[in-house]
Amino acid sequence: MTDALLLVDVLKDFRHEDGDALLESYRRRHPALVSLLEDARARGAPVVYANDRGEHTAPGDVVREAIEEGKAGGLVAEVAPAQGETVVLKDAYSAFQATGLSELLAGLVVEKVLGGGRCDRDVRLPDGPRCTARGIRSGRPRRRLGERRRGT
Repeated sequence: MTDALLLVDVLKDFRHEDGDALLESYRRRHPALVSLLEDARARGAPVVYANDRGEHTAPGDVVREAIEEGKAGGLVAEVAPAQGETVVLKDAYSAFQATGLSELLAGLVVEKVLGGGRCDRDVRLPDGPRCTARGIRSGRPRRRLGERRRGT
């Protein structure tokens, strides 16, 4: 089984009306995001980001703005995509709506998506039901990526 880590809406600049409140939440959740990301990369699991497009057409512009112009550039830099990791840009709440994410995960032969991470939520997968509808299992990373339960 191939597990992937999907990080949703973690590349933020926090320069908006609710930015300060979201930034405080992001700071609290940041260590868990870093840990998930480090574990996924160490295991060679695919890491995929889905982030709000904002005014941008290129994923690199979203990342650059969040790091260089955002209120938490240092924190965002710690969870920013490494070379070869994919960022899909979204215009809706769902990471699956009109983004090509389903096809990307299928191409990576991903059977289970772990993680999530919206900065205003606990580390979780907000699109869990949408994964299931596409034949991809989803779950919270209670164990390290790739680790199996005893007896399975």
